[in-house]
Amino acid sequence: MAVKLYNQTRLPDDLLRRLLTRTARRIGARSGIIVKVTRAQMHQTGEVRSAFSVAEWWCRRGGGKRYIRTDGAYMRIALRDSEACDEVALFVAHEAIAVMLHEWSHVADCQVGGREHSRKGPSGRRPAWTDRPEEIRAQFAAVSAGKRPTDLDDDLELELAEALRKTWR
Repeated sequence: MAVKLYNQTRLPDDLLRRLLTRTARRIGARSGIIVKVTRAQMHQTGEVRSAFSVAEWWCRRGGGKRYIRTDGAYMRIALRDSEACDEVALFVAHEAIAVMLHEWSHVADCQVGGREHSRKGPSGRRPAWTDRPEEIRAQFAAVSAGKRPTDLDDDLELELAEALRKTWR
């Protein structure tokens, strides 16, 4: 099943689709989920929610009351807008792949189900982000077994950097 991509950037859909499916394959997640790609001002972020359907209005403006099926989760990734410099574009592309790997490991957790997640402690607060079991699992999955962002094919990373540089002009 292919990624259901809602691209709100000026990057080519084909490039994002190939990048998302390749990173999903590296982590071992099923790629039949909804992915919304947006632009960020300061830094790149991502979020994953567990769901089996998502309202169309979340995916695109003007979406109706229709629900779109997804394979256990949906993801939002915000790619950074920056100045048009080759070195910065390469860094942003590398960072984007790292965010995608991290978020796909959360998707794999949602699809498997039954994994331990952080809960509120006696103080009524959740643990710090770095101490949460789901974040430790995600970081370990993105780094272990040759799944580091530097191990991805360099051609896609360079292609993403070139596309980012073109959109910044």
